[in-house]
Amino acid sequence: MSYVNNCTTGIKRNITQTIGFNGSITFSPKMAATFSGGYDIAKNKLTTSSISITRDLHCWQMSFSWIPFGYYKSWSFHIGVKAASLQDLKYDKSQSMYDNLY
Repeated sequence: MSYVNNCTTGIKRNITQTIGFNGSITFSPKMAATFSGGYDIAKNKLTTSSISITRDLHCWQMSFSWIPFGYYKSWSFHIGVKAASLQDLKYDKSQSMYDNLY
């Protein structure tokens, strides 16, 4: 983290230098994973990263998302019927970043 003064306004700015990465992997026609994250060069550490896995279970859809570390650390799991008329037939479980505050 470095501070820059442009000498005209007297305002200091915080410059952050990061390298980002993201991608996806298809394990099969019905299962895939995506990931994203970054690396903060100035702080020499990883930034918030996330991993998501989805699976098509014929008439059902399952997904799992996870942010493994950092301020936004959380996870969520969802499984539900694909048919719009039965969209209330589902199971959701999660732990949000707010659960970590208390």
